[in-house]
Amino acid sequence: MSGALWLMIAAFVAIALLRAPIGLAMIAGCIAYLGVTGRDMGLVAEQILNSLFGSFVLIAVPMFSASTGSRTRSWAGSAAGSRTSTSSRA
Repeated sequence: MSGALWLMIAAFVAIALLRAPIGLAMIAGCIAYLGVTGRDMGLVAEQILNSLFGSFVLIAVPMFSASTGSRTRSWAGSAAGSRTSTSSRA
């Protein structure tokens, strides 16, 4: 194995032993590997931003559905309450 690969593994293990999040350890290992091999650091940023966008879409859809459902229920409850109070007076 090459020295760059050993550095990547060492960076990953060192940051993981510091009890940092695994994602941070993976990013640090990747940056160390790309830095030693002389490759483009833009790859890291591109992958991080692509994953953030993908997870944002996955979170946004259920949250939108939940917020729409709560508005519909509260509107239906207030409409039913006004009908009940009007019909009970008559």
